[in-house]
Amino acid sequence: MKKFLLSLGFVTAAIFCSSAAETSWSVTFTNGKDNNQSAWSTTSAMTAVCSEGATNLTGLTAASNCSPGLYGLKIGTNKGTGSASFGIATDKQVTPTKVEIEVSANKNPAKLAFKFNDTAMDALGASDTNGTYKTYTLTNTGLLSSLKFEKAASSGEGFLFIHKITVYYEAGEAPSVSAPTLEMVEGDESFSVTMTCATEGAGIRYTTDGSTPTSESTLYSAPVEIWETTTFKAVAIKDGELSNVSTFTANPPYILDGFEALLGMEDVPETGIDVIVKAPMTAVYQNGQNLYVKCGHSYMLIFGNINKTLSNGDTFNRLAGTFKVYNGQPEVTSPEIGTVTAGDPVNPSEATLDMLTQAMMCQYVTVENVNIALGSDAKTFKLSDANGNTLTMYNKFGLTGIEAGTGCTVTGFIGIFGTTLQFLPIEVTEGTETLAAPVFNPASGTSVEYQSYVELTAGEGAEIFFKYGSDAFELYNADDKILIFTPAGQTATIEAYAKKGELQSETVTAAYTVTKKNPNVRWLNAEGGIVESVDYVIGSEDPFELPTFDCMSDGEPSLTSSDPEVASINESYGVDIHKAGTTVITVTVPETDSFAAGEASFTLNVLTQQQATDITTAVVFADQTWSAYTAASKSQTWVSSDNFEFNTTIASTGTYAKIYTNDLRIYGSGNNKITVSAPQGYGFKSAVFTIDTANSDGNTPVVDGKATTKVTTQAAAPRAAAKYEDFSYTFPDSTPTTSYVLSTSTNSTHMRVSKISMAIGLIPSGIDNIATDKTDAPVVYYNLQGVRVLTPAAGIYIRVQGDKAEKVFIR
Repeated sequence: MKKFLLSLGFVTAAIFCSSAAETSWSVTFTNGKDNNQSAWSTTSAMTAVCSEGATNLTGLTAASNCSPGLYGLKIGTNKGTGSASFGIATDKQVTPTKVEIEVSANKNPAKLAFKFNDTAMDALGASDTNGTYKTYTLTNTGLLSSLKFEKAASSGEGFLFIHKITVYYEAGEAPSVSAPTLEMVEGDESFSVTMTCATEGAGIRYTTDGSTPTSESTLYSAPVEIWETTTFKAVAIKDGELSNVSTFTANPPYILDGFEALLGMEDVPETGIDVIVKAPMTAVYQNGQNLYVKCGHSYMLIFGNINKTLSNGDTFNRLAGTFKVYNGQPEVTSPEIGTVTAGDPVNPSEATLDMLTQAMMCQYVTVENVNIALGSDAKTFKLSDANGNTLTMYNKFGLTGIEAGTGCTVTGFIGIFGTTLQFLPIEVTEGTETLAAPVFNPASGTSVEYQSYVELTAGEGAEIFFKYGSDAFELYNADDKILIFTPAGQTATIEAYAKKGELQSETVTAAYTVTKKNPNVRWLNAEGGIVESVDYVIGSEDPFELPTFDCMSDGEPSLTSSDPEVASINESYGVDIHKAGTTVITVTVPETDSFAAGEASFTLNVLTQQQATDITTAVVFADQTWSAYTAASKSQTWVSSDNFEFNTTIASTGTYAKIYTNDLRIYGSGNNKITVSAPQGYGFKSAVFTIDTANSDGNTPVVDGKATTKVTTQAAAPRAAAKYEDFSYTFPDSTPTTSYVLSTSTNSTHMRVSKISMAIGLIPSGIDNIATDKTDAPVVYYNLQGVRVLTPAAGIYIRVQGDKAEKVFIR
């Protein structure tokens, strides 16, 4: 049966005092033997946690990382938060004149965040460590009904010690009717709150909605059963006189009949959930503060100091503690167990590595015939079996003598750290040495193609023998592998075993369904590379020839062209070129008994002489050296990515354009206009400008006084705080333009250009045809202005021989 969070409550009462002499009460917390004591339980007697003043407190109501320390109440851990809350006895609840708290720390006290009753305290001093205390003095605290101490932040700076608290107040005359005493008591299946009053004949009225009780509130007559966190307020009444109000918050724990509900619980708070398990439980294994317990078919790790030594088979019927999940591992901490009696030992379950999953968390198991390999450190090992299953083994309990070996038996528990499943051994036994059977790749049961290969592997130094398509085993050759020759649609069966000296593995069998082979149709170039695209220029001296066709198939291939008007398939299984354009040439092989159908295509681009000379190049200003146009030198040479040179000049009335390490900056306020000239013999067809619009003051590029068109926004900026966008421009003339003017769209501050991509083409020479009646005429060169050149240097020329003229580039 489930109940809600945390155990025990605390009692508070409002005391209205008349002016009187100041008095005080104190609590001094017990010093522990060291700083690693078990956590304090909410059911611990106050005399166990206080060296003096235990009667001033009603109990520890909530605790997180709280335990006896060397110098008082230890709150938190080196890297974690912590807190503790105490209720104050009814007759000690006062409105103090002041409160003094003595606090120490174990290290770096100035960096610890300390709170008292949810109010942040000033930092401790550098000397307030390890028994040297800082005293905090507080006033105007209001009614003091509880004490709460908190290390408020996670850090690596240590933890707190609360040594002593003293409450000063003015004693006054109390009502003649004693305030009620409220207490939470445990039943067989639930908790109840009882109310008593020391004043004979007094009745008790109470509320649970937070309101102040009156003589008209609910009359207490019997224990009040509770199922969730509930705050009671109660007064005692006799002869019309009311006592002070007592406030009591009851936080019943979960009551469970096993571990199943805990193991399936999600979103467990970091501080945990207090539980009481009432069911027959059996101890399985204890090591230090680790105790593994079985209840029914479920197991649980109990972590903490139980002050008892248990053996496998010891039984008990009650467990109280806090359920937490630590690094993925479910566990019950701060445990208190009931009366222990001897019983029958628990035997481990037999399992294999593939059975061990998170669903078997904390279970006690034995795994036989596994291999142990050394891991990344002295406590970490790797378990494996003959089927290729693996699992991390972590020597949590400090077993000695674990070595790498084969055929071993391991006994222990299933744990987890983060997301890594672990085997936690309590016994490791070396077994008889065995030899693992060969492993098939691909694995048995999969489909394989006709004429494909199967590979076998075994342990180091082992030979492999296999049988396929014959009656005898033969030695396996790793270089040749095993060629599948079983016809498609049938099953290929291979048997194999491994042998090493006198050891021989079991014989294993793999069966494969054989499918038709992929014909792997391809177009290949002279170097054996895959052909995806081919360019052919009309008027070339050499006729068009198909790339090499390659495939594995016994079917008759066929050839098609997607656009026969550009290029068609002739009777000789070749391609005839007709006009400029694009077509897709596809070769297809049909399906046969052993091979699947397949095809391969390449794109044929048929180009004119003019198209063949078109070039796309780019000037990237992020790769340029810093320079600037000046009044004395208004020209620059831009070098493209493939070493074309573009001559540029600038017209400016003020600020001059500059090339920074990241971009070209054109200033609208300076009326910068940059004229870009193409390389000799070329002209511009189109251009794309990449602009950092985030830093260009709203400017976009303008070409020859005309706006450009935004085409893309680049996904990732090359540098921070930049947004790069592309703007395109196409030059209107059919003949490439030899130069253009680039400027900004407004007179705003500036525009940043990161890159200019330009499509350039050769300018026609104007020489259409030169006739001759001699086929062996000499070669003559002309420049692009039609002037004959006897000894051409590097550049672009018209080459004429007989009746043939063509444009060439001499390097």
